[in-house]
Amino acid sequence: MVMTEQNLNYKELLQKNFLDTWVHYLEFNITRHRRMVKLAGTPIRALIAEVIYWHELLILAEKGTDEPFETVRTEITKTGKETLKRYLQSKKLSISLISNMTGLPFETIRRQVRTMEVAGLIQQSEVYGLIINKESEFHQKCANELVHFEQNQIVKLIQKALD
Repeated sequence: MVMTEQNLNYKELLQKNFLDTWVHYLEFNITRHRRMVKLAGTPIRALIAEVIYWHELLILAEKGTDEPFETVRTEITKTGKETLKRYLQSKKLSISLISNMTGLPFETIRRQVRTMEVAGLIQQSEVYGLIINKESEFHQKCANELVHFEQNQIVKLIQKALD
């Protein structure tokens, strides 16, 4: 990647405003996670839902890019070549992949996924594996309440970094 003058300015601004920016970033993460836990019911279910949403956003992003799944390839490579190979063949989000990505035991993820399926929060897709149930109250609240909070916080984070 070629560093442009603009990139250097952003880097300098972030360095200058790092403490304020980082405090806001951590506060945003903690608050966001607490909200997601409240919606999902437990911290583990919130983490599982976040991974599933991440996967779904990557699928949406792939439709508008020339570099299909470049981000997911990079991230999944960290979990092992076998996992990456299986994922790239199917692009299905599995319990094994969630376990590898989160560092939580397979059985813990399997039990929680089953509970989330029974509760109607997530479902299985033949094409994509685990997905969020778009008809669920959980998704409606995430899409309507959490996304607006996230967008506002990201704007504040950028302002902190660039001030």
